[in-house]
Amino acid sequence: MMKNLLVASTLTVVALAACAPAFTPAPTAVPKPTDPPKNTQALPTATTVSPTAAPIVIAVPKAAKPLNLSASTVFVRDALVNVTQGIQGITINGIVPLGADPHEYEPTPKDVKAVSDSQAVFINGAGFEEVWLGKLIKNAGGSRPIVDLSEGVKLNKIDAQFQSEFDNDPHYWQDPERWQQAVNNAAKGVAALDAGIADAVKKNAEAYIAKIQETDAMIKTEVAKIPADKRVLVTTHDAFSYYAQRYGFKVVGTVIPGPSTASGAATPRNIKALVDKIKPLGVKAIFVEEGVNPKLTEAVAKEAGIGVIEKLYLDTLSDDKGPAATYLDMLRHNTMTIVGALK
Repeated sequence: MMKNLLVASTLTVVALAACAPAFTPAPTAVPKPTDPPKNTQALPTATTVSPTAAPIVIAVPKAAKPLNLSASTVFVRDALVNVTQGIQGITINGIVPLGADPHEYEPTPKDVKAVSDSQAVFINGAGFEEVWLGKLIKNAGGSRPIVDLSEGVKLNKIDAQFQSEFDNDPHYWQDPERWQQAVNNAAKGVAALDAGIADAVKKNAEAYIAKIQETDAMIKTEVAKIPADKRVLVTTHDAFSYYAQRYGFKVVGTVIPGPSTASGAATPRNIKALVDKIKPLGVKAIFVEEGVNPKLTEAVAKEAGIGVIEKLYLDTLSDDKGPAATYLDMLRHNTMTIVGALK
């Protein structure tokens, strides 16, 4: 910011009177050539008009060539939106839409076209998109650069009691600490496509990770309001283990016996076993997930004589008007829902 400082100078005349003995006449003061006249009037203050400040032009980062990026899930898309914030020339296309179940998603011709036109496909990884991604890539031309956000993330093994198409639990975004690595992977993937925007992408990623860390701290504070022995969860499917591990919960049962909503329908035997397990534990409620048919969960809750709490967002987000429009909104909404039900 430019500042114009105007300093007003004032000339002061000081008259010095010489004192002499009574018998000596006082000398007449002879003004020096530089002395001002005795009757000098106050000089007017000069007015300075500040020049009009030139507008500050901030360079907006712009991709050298238009970049079309495909994101497999809403969470991957959210990460890309944040690391490319304010950078021109980038289009992000989400494949699995809001509210859809990514476990059983069927790509559309529109998805095929978007992937075909993209410079790279960003995925959650850890086997999450394995059922449909290969077919989509093949239909889009057979080969596309793929950026796997799970690279370098410490993954949990699937519980041995569950049969699964995954080796590892792919729901790692439910742990904000692990998701920070995914955000860094997304940023590196974008920067690799255009070195000219690499610095802007890196700064965006750092700013976004700081917000994730703030949210993580908030969750810890809120969860502390729940007595330790009450931190038990029953959900629709086994997608909450990372959150539970991070914040000291125990997942004591799931309605669908596996980490995927496509793991198979719960049998009467499974349901009875779940009811028998949760009754002695004093479980207050079963949490219903958005995007999953709630009828089975409601039936289990009725059999167990407990309530149903709607809705947790585990595999998807809400629209802009909903409570989980972004990844951070989702974490906050889920936390406040759980704390409100269990504390």
